[in-house]
Amino acid sequence: MAIASKVVDAAPRLSARGEGQRRLLVATLVLCSFVLGLGGLPLFDLDEGAFAQATLEMLDSGQFAATTLNGEPRFDKPILSYWLQALSVSVLGVSEWAFRLPSALAALGWMFLLWRLVRTHTDTATADVTVLVAATTLGVSLIARAAIADALLNLCIVGAMASVLAYADTSRRRHVVTAFAWMALGTLTKGPVAIVLPLAVSVLLAAKERRWGDWLRAAFDPLAWGVFLLLLTPWLWAVYQAQGAAFFAGFLGEHNLGRFTGTMHGHGGSLFYYVLVLPLVLLPYSGWLLRILPRARTTLLADRWHCFLWSWFAVTFLLFSLSATQLPHYVLYGASPLFALMAMYRAHLKSGGWAFLPAAAFFAVVAVLPWLLPVFAAHGGAYEQALLADLTGVFPLSYCLTVGLAWAMLLLAVFVRRYPLWQRLVLVGCAQALVVTGALLPAVAQVRQVPVQQAASVAAASARPVVAFRTNFPSFSVYYGAPTPRRAPHIGELAFLRIDRLEALRAVVPESVALQPLFLGGGVALIAINAREGANAARP
Repeated sequence: MAIASKVVDAAPRLSARGEGQRRLLVATLVLCSFVLGLGGLPLFDLDEGAFAQATLEMLDSGQFAATTLNGEPRFDKPILSYWLQALSVSVLGVSEWAFRLPSALAALGWMFLLWRLVRTHTDTATADVTVLVAATTLGVSLIARAAIADALLNLCIVGAMASVLAYADTSRRRHVVTAFAWMALGTLTKGPVAIVLPLAVSVLLAAKERRWGDWLRAAFDPLAWGVFLLLLTPWLWAVYQAQGAAFFAGFLGEHNLGRFTGTMHGHGGSLFYYVLVLPLVLLPYSGWLLRILPRARTTLLADRWHCFLWSWFAVTFLLFSLSATQLPHYVLYGASPLFALMAMYRAHLKSGGWAFLPAAAFFAVVAVLPWLLPVFAAHGGAYEQALLADLTGVFPLSYCLTVGLAWAMLLLAVFVRRYPLWQRLVLVGCAQALVVTGALLPAVAQVRQVPVQQAASVAAASARPVVAFRTNFPSFSVYYGAPTPRRAPHIGELAFLRIDRLEALRAVVPESVALQPLFLGGGVALIAINAREGANAARP
């Protein structure tokens, strides 16, 4: 590990007291990035609303092997995230905080395992910088605060990868067993991707060092397979008893193989999709990333540690670049090694304003958002125009102050050059976390989710059955307090729908039916389906 040793030797030496203070500061910043204000915003659709509602239906039904969403079987994800959310909600009550807490805790575990992995192969200072960069990256900070499965999956992937490398270093059987355990938990979280990534990296490490005998012993270790099956098989049997082969056809066929071979939910892309997305997901460290990528050619085969890190990233990047369904957060499954590489080569960053340009561009977009949204609405469809028709209260004084503070921190980082460039970039990362959680997300929630929440409150107060008509906002069901079937409404029911579905609603109900709007706003509507009593019945 000659290259890693040089990086370690270049790290500043601190006293035990200084290291303790630094570690406390790192832990505080990471904790604040993931937990501060966690329950302050409504659930975001589609994913947060779907996870939360499916969890509530699990608790109501007492069926803990399979999930439903608005009464229909949900095959999108395995079970572990729902179990953790159900435990959190059972202890803390139904709230945004309770739904998001398991993800935040998983993200903290992810950071700890990553810190321990980097410390083992470099030094404590590099490990500290790694998690500081990771926790203040745009993509990580978003999924860590969301009631979804991705932070937990990243925890499992890092655990499995660390075990793969530990086995390569020591050939000890316990690391094989641990790797299989992490892969089983990852499979319970999101499926086969938790097996594919560690397996591919282990093959590349074995190929580099021509240690196929060790690899085969690990791959077919009976104890490791026993642990894997012990963790996974009980749930597989239970979900089969609950939903039969339909779950496996839906989950493995449609939501795994189907996502790789075909575009789902309009999330298509190209071979170059993640070339563009990766710098956005890793904001504000995109410039830092560009400084380390050229080193791949000279460091990939330098030692096992570098081969491991670059292989982990490359396998993930290539796998999802070849997938027909592409989402920005998929690339985060291979971002952890990039954080380690950036931290290892932080001393190679030289002063230059170029490193701050990505953050400046992002802050500029956030600053002009009050003027951008009306322009976007003018060129959008009926839903976009209705969604953005009234921006009153979306951009309060606190929004302006938060954005202004972030800009001040950015300018401070640019012009106060007494500190190393990487430290100033971490300051910008903290500024970005501030502007995203304190300004951007509240504005998006006010525009997109608050009207859904308001419509649900009106529906709950009416005590009439509600259906969702050609509209998929699962958070409505969470705030309404009951499943909302997706179908055409009947007389006496309420229909929740997007504004641009009103004409379609009128077309599917008989002329003898009157449509009475109970709520209109923010691009959504709640319509009462009444028997017509006279010519003056309201029509939208």
